[in-house]
Amino acid sequence: MKETFVATKDDLRDAVEELFAQRDHAPQPQKELPDRIDTVKEASEIIGRSESFVYKLTMRKPTELKDSFGTPLPFSHYGSRLSFSRKKLIEWRESQTIPVIDPSDLMRNQLAVVAKRRANR
Repeated sequence: MKETFVATKDDLRDAVEELFAQRDHAPQPQKELPDRIDTVKEASEIIGRSESFVYKLTMRKPTELKDSFGTPLPFSHYGSRLSFSRKKLIEWRESQTIPVIDPSDLMRNQLAVVAKRRANR
């Protein structure tokens, strides 16, 4: 058997506003970002450095970069345009990260070095 529901305009308006509010606060599915990046600006945002730094890394030969910056920045040329892989840039950024050393570990290591020097005298 069907039930009848009686509502005023205000009741309907409140119900619709509540539904829209719930929809606006619902978690949105995250978009899958494309792996290919065609702008130096976006590449610089991913690695956390300036655009000029990215250009500097792409203008040098990999052997020159190895000496001064460690691992070369991964990129490709398409004609005169640069292209980057989001995944490879993130891996590169992580490889450039220096781990934070706990001060107590640093002090302990220095004491061990001094103790070895004194023991070898």
